[in-house]
Amino acid sequence: MAHDIKTERAGLPVIAIAVWAAVLLIAFFANRGSDVGQPGKLVGNLGGGPLFGWDGFRDSFIGGLIAALILIGWFGLGSLITGFIRRERNENHSHVLEIVTSIAVGAQAGLSSGSFSDLPDRIARPPRSSRSCSELCLL
Repeated sequence: MAHDIKTERAGLPVIAIAVWAAVLLIAFFANRGSDVGQPGKLVGNLGGGPLFGWDGFRDSFIGGLIAALILIGWFGLGSLITGFIRRERNENHSHVLEIVTSIAVGAQAGLSSGSFSDLPDRIARPPRSSRSCSELCLL
């Protein structure tokens, strides 16, 4: 049995995305130096150092370990918080969704507690810029 597929024209979103991509490309190439069109020189100028080597591998490995520790901390805090919330579990229960939810809740709780820990200091001293004022208003 053949299904009739109704296709809609998505003209405006496609045009908006194309215009946005063009603006980003223009901004990128307008601020580049003499390395445009020369891939070897462009890659050499990106990091300011060698592309491969022991130092970069070591730094990436240590950064990965730190990121894993942060992720484990978020998962633990999120599991603690979501453990107090009763939820129904049926035959379509997703364990992956439960893990991701625990990580997201833990990340939000950890970041929120960090924002509120310096709240007395923010209130005690006047804001020095509009950014500080907007941060205080968001709290």
